[in-house]
Amino acid sequence: SRARQSALQHAAPSGLFLSQSWLQQYFEAVLQVLEQGHLSPQGVSTVVLATAKLGVQPPEHWLHALCAAIHPSLHSFPPQALSNLLLGLAHLGYRPADSWMNEFESVVSGQLQQCLVEAQGRAPTRHRSSSSGGLTSQHLANMMWALAALRWAPGSQLLGLHMVCCAMRVGELRGCEVVQLVQAHAQLALQPPRSWLELCCAQVYSLADSLSASEVAALAQACVRLRHRPTSEWLT
Repeated sequence: SRARQSALQHAAPSGLFLSQSWLQQYFEAVLQVLEQGHLSPQGVSTVVLATAKLGVQPPEHWLHALCAAIHPSLHSFPPQALSNLLLGLAHLGYRPADSWMNEFESVVSGQLQQCLVEAQGRAPTRHRSSSSGGLTSQHLANMMWALAALRWAPGSQLLGLHMVCCAMRVGELRGCEVVQLVQAHAQLALQPPRSWLELCCAQVYSLADSLSASEVAALAQACVRLRHRPTSEWLT
């Protein structure tokens, strides 16, 4: 249809127009390279995230084929690649099959456990990258945002590890990332411990000057949904 053709024609940042025929050839080429084993995990996540950032909406069958192709090798994806992959899928509004999401959870849980082991005894550094694959505080926030966008509530193992990892690195989180985290928990109807929410609110309080009015309002609304009342000092 004319509407579909219009939706599949986009302007790249360089000003070049990506026609429907070009996009179709590109998507086919990506699958061919992937099937030949010539596309790395980082390459897969970059393709998906870049496609989303360009505002291009791939055919659902292409997303299904891509996710099916990488399903057996999710365990080989480093943390950063997994986080970016899920973020791209969330922006594209595509949630893979439950079996894929369950495998994603299992892999990420193992990676978070490793990150916690590596973090023992280290002094926090803003947005420090883990030696196990470049997982930063931004990736932690993006991952939970993406899960909420895909309406996938993580199991207790992943959720517990994720909260512990965020708590250990709360000093690295930017104000907007804390808002993302708290909002995601509220959207998924997850109830974090009060002590965890207090840590988040304390971090936001220390970075209040960097937040916009809309971000503060969003955090307040999320706290209401989570039935969490910040301290009187925070509220004033």
